[in-house]
Amino acid sequence: MKKITVQSKISYFQFILLIILCVVLCAGVIYILFFCDFASSRTKNDGWELISLIIFFFPIFLKSLLSKEVYLGEILVFDDYIELIYKKQNKVKMTKKILKSDIKSFSINAELIVQNVGKSSICICTFLTSIKLKNDKDVYFNQDSADKLFGCPYQYILDVLSACKDIPNFSYKLHGNNEFARADIDYFNRFGRRMPFWISFKYTLKKTPLIAKILLGICLLSVMISMGILVFMNLPSMPLSDNEKEYMNYYNRAYDLRVEKNEYNRAIVELEQAKKFVSDNPELYRELAYNYEDLKDYENASKVAREGLKYIKNKNTAYKKFHNFKFDTKEDIYLYSIIAKSERKLKHYSNAIDAYSYIIKKSHYTYDDSHFWRGYCYYYNGEINLAHEDFLKHREIILKYFEDQRESEYKDQYPRYNNDDLVNVDKWIEATK
Repeated sequence: MKKITVQSKISYFQFILLIILCVVLCAGVIYILFFCDFASSRTKNDGWELISLIIFFFPIFLKSLLSKEVYLGEILVFDDYIELIYKKQNKVKMTKKILKSDIKSFSINAELIVQNVGKSSICICTFLTSIKLKNDKDVYFNQDSADKLFGCPYQYILDVLSACKDIPNFSYKLHGNNEFARADIDYFNRFGRRMPFWISFKYTLKKTPLIAKILLGICLLSVMISMGILVFMNLPSMPLSDNEKEYMNYYNRAYDLRVEKNEYNRAIVELEQAKKFVSDNPELYRELAYNYEDLKDYENASKVAREGLKYIKNKNTAYKKFHNFKFDTKEDIYLYSIIAKSERKLKHYSNAIDAYSYIIKKSHYTYDDSHFWRGYCYYYNGEINLAHEDFLKHREIILKYFEDQRESEYKDQYPRYNNDDLVNVDKWIEATK
């Protein structure tokens, strides 16, 4: 036995459940719209769209509920006969049994039309199903394709083809401009299944404009690249050698001493021990420089950071293996930042200017203080015009930050700049005019 769902109406019970669901959804959306401080403007726009969608579907549910007509709900196809089940408000009202031998004709006349709606298109399927008996009587078949809540008319045609193709005198005719749907139905009638993805995709691609093909290719390429990066990022790292394991033990202890306990001298001792096992890791010199910087020993901080620059090209360090880092961690920017600050504190302004210039050239951070501090160094180095230009650039960065914050849905919990920063840079601009 095969069952074909012709159409469905909504019952009182389903209607009550839908009303409760709609009320809950509307209440939740209204709460988010008017009472939630954390709701963003985008969320609120989506909320209004959801309410509009609920309001749109409500008349459809109500129409289905109030319908008092008796309609054909299901067709059951058995070996020797078919049974038509007529319903009223989704409850079985009557059944009609028809022997296959009594069927003179069973036909479907369908029209498949693609219509453009704005920038997209939809497929509209209308059809007429008729059953004639050998005594020239027509079977009552009040099918309403527009009032079918579950499933779609196009799928209904495939269901009928699947269940009724062995019925005597069964036939169908297809009209309209939807060539793909007609090809899909013909394939289904020949092989008993929908067209495979690669065939339907190839067929659809022929009808796709060139610009859409290019966009599709870009999207597929982006997905493939993203998946490749995801796989690459999750590949296991190379195992550590015995020396590298010892190195990481000392390094991790030194990091904890600096960050958790502020014991910088002990951390330096641990890092010097780590250097005995591996001495060509830039991360080692960065960590050493941080400790000297925290001790305000800027001379050693700058010296150690410059030593670390010798090993920047070492991309497969024990540190990266241990943390499974696959990409460059910008060790040069970190080291030059330490050099710039240390040389500035030592009042070696020319050296600091060189370091800040490197950071400005290589770093891609949107909000950065390098222009301000380079301007500071230019000022005390006697290059007032260059200092003025850097202070103006830093002022632009602050104003851009303020503008981005005004337009952003998510404000910084710890603001990068405030009005005091703007007042401060304005003073320097005035001083360098």
